[in-house]
Amino acid sequence: FRDYVLAEQTTRASKRGLDSWSWWLKRIQKYPPPLSMPLAATLGMQRSKMETITSIVPQEQWSIIERRCLEIGVSPTILFYGALAEVWATYHTSRHFTIAMMYTRRLSLNPAVEELRGNFYTVVPLEINLLEGRTFVELLEDLQGQALDIHRHRWCSGIDVMQQLSAVLKRTGRSAVPFVISSAIGAGKNTTISSSAFSG
Repeated sequence: FRDYVLAEQTTRASKRGLDSWSWWLKRIQKYPPPLSMPLAATLGMQRSKMETITSIVPQEQWSIIERRCLEIGVSPTILFYGALAEVWATYHTSRHFTIAMMYTRRLSLNPAVEELRGNFYTVVPLEINLLEGRTFVELLEDLQGQALDIHRHRWCSGIDVMQQLSAVLKRTGRSAVPFVISSAIGAGKNTTISSSAFSG
């Protein structure tokens, strides 16, 4: 894994890395302010905590979900992101905001990369646009397109991207995008939804 990390660092200065960074520099300028959620004033400053909630989707219903996702050309994970975005938008002051997405960035830098054990996760920004007149399907198509763009331009560091976004949003010293979403829905045959959405 150490060799992989060293190779990944040199990749940032390669043509692919520089092209990816150039794309991100332009894309970062277009992100709206991050999601903000109302806080209970009586709670004050308390230590944050995470809570896991598990739900099991019956196979018959899951088959319908998968078939519908296939029809519109999105993954079940994107459907989950879109549904949660709708919920979050209910509490946000605008229906156009930015969240962060955990992304598995396992670059093909070694023939045995799939066998390596280590932390391949990074965090990248994801735009949520639910402005008036936009359908839920259009939102999902947009999220799927963003996911593909992120994958194409994965050759630079997500940490660098988020630091640059923090500067653009004038949030230096704070998390650029405090709300992070991740999902492994559809990664296996189990219908158990195992996912997390948390604030950092």
